[in-house]
Amino acid sequence: MIKKSLYSLIVISIFLFGGNSLSKNLPQGSGITDVKSNILIVLATTFSMREDMSVPPIEFRQVNDVETDSYEGNVHSINWNGGHVTLHTYLGAAILDYGKDMSFSGLSAKIQADKCNTMYGKNGGKIQKFTTSPCGGSSFEWNLVPWTRMSDSDGSVNCGNQNDNSDISIYERKSEMFVTDSETDDTCVFDLNGQFLRKIDTTGR
Repeated sequence: MIKKSLYSLIVISIFLFGGNSLSKNLPQGSGITDVKSNILIVLATTFSMREDMSVPPIEFRQVNDVETDSYEGNVHSINWNGGHVTLHTYLGAAILDYGKDMSFSGLSAKIQADKCNTMYGKNGGKIQKFTTSPCGGSSFEWNLVPWTRMSDSDGSVNCGNQNDNSDISIYERKSEMFVTDSETDDTCVFDLNGQFLRKIDTTGR
């Protein structure tokens, strides 16, 4: 009888102490729990170092409009004074600015992106276009290409040359761009290659 009771006591003790030991975390220095935390530290350090190292000198000059791209939500800010674009990560780290050395001068106020991350900036009576390659790529290189000036001399209606009181929007399904301007009562419609398509009377008559 004593042997049975002793045996039962030993079994219960093993169960209780064994269960508790399995439910507890392994101590630091055991060589098992240290692995994950060390990896996390390395990743965090690498990420912060990358962010700190990519801060080139960029210049804000009266930012008037912003647009994000589809790569990682990078933010493109168009500078009204000087017409260039400054680019940051979504966390605020500087990447670069572009447009300064591409004859993109003047007072630009609006910026819009298409599905390929091509950026369109409205500059008075014209639209500037900055392409990236490949479509939707992450090369962080935007290059200025020629664009049709919005005036009667180019065969299109005069869409005006205001900046702040204007806007641009892209209709991806039809690959069209809509441009408004407080100087006129028309919305001008272009294709994404700069070809004038039509105008829409917005006077409400």
